[in-house]
Amino acid sequence: IKNAAEKASRVIKALKNYVHEDHFEKRTIVDVRSQIEMCLVLYQNKIKLGMEIITEFLTNPFIVGYSDQLNQIWINLINNALYAVQFYGRLIIRIFFKDEYLCISFTDNGHGIADEIKSKIFKPFFTTKAAEDGSGLGLDICKKIAEAHKGKIEFTSVPGETCFIVYLNRYLEQE
Repeated sequence: IKNAAEKASRVIKALKNYVHEDHFEKRTIVDVRSQIEMCLVLYQNKIKLGMEIITEFLTNPFIVGYSDQLNQIWINLINNALYAVQFYGRLIIRIFFKDEYLCISFTDNGHGIADEIKSKIFKPFFTTKAAEDGSGLGLDICKKIAEAHKGKIEFTSVPGETCFIVYLNRYLEQE
């Protein structure tokens, strides 16, 4: 009962943090590791069905940024990766530094993205999902949020491995 209550408490906290969105949000110091761990809690019931989640996180992956917006990136990329493997596969999430960027990569072992649609992947309303599963706005939103953090998002994909990397500028100043 105690374990179930603690698990329910973590899920409620994760949902509360995810739902709360401040349209006048100021840049603050964001603990990217904690954000991603909280997002994984939201998917815990689906993950336990057959997912292997591997995390390779730095000990202090802090960045100045818009917390709610960054949460949207993590939720979108985790959701897309889980969908790509139909909740039975592997997702590797890494956090590392490269030059002036804090990099966060999401690598799944799904079927991959077909060459003929790679150029469309960030276009608004483009989706490979059924209408009830997605709007085609997730990756476009991720791209815009990364750019708002003076960063970018890139991907590589071959059958059996798709990797999205979010690059966020480490040197934004707090407002």
